[in-house]
Amino acid sequence: MLVVFKTINNLMKTYTQFKEDLNRNAEYQNAQHSPLFFKLKVNDVLIKPSIHASSQAVERRPDLTKTDWAKMHQTAVKYLVVNKYKSGDYVIFSKSLEQGYVIEYSTLQKLINIITCLPKGKSTPKEGTRKLVVEGVEMELIIIE
Repeated sequence: MLVVFKTINNLMKTYTQFKEDLNRNAEYQNAQHSPLFFKLKVNDVLIKPSIHASSQAVERRPDLTKTDWAKMHQTAVKYLVVNKYKSGDYVIFSKSLEQGYVIEYSTLQKLINIITCLPKGKSTPKEGTRKLVVEGVEMELIIIE
């Protein structure tokens, strides 16, 4: 009986791993078609979107072009650098594009990792909002043009 239980348990783990691998592969394939899926250097700061964020951008904001994303990245970097933000996780929200994304910012490495792309409109902050809770984590909100 114990052998049968272990075998079933191992099969369940194998099946779960198989499903996770399929999801990762589908997400990667989706990201390949994303206008967000490119690295950009702005003022010596490297911007690297994750596969996850790039895949989400295809689904959530198919209307945005590579130029739109580049403009948002450039504005975000300028805002972070000029206002001397410290390393940390932030929500960047563009009023003009009505788009937000979650970043991990490192001043030491001069690096921005885009972690996740937020849905259009759902994350539109009200005037005076300073923090947002994204996936259960409270983060400082930075509103850009």
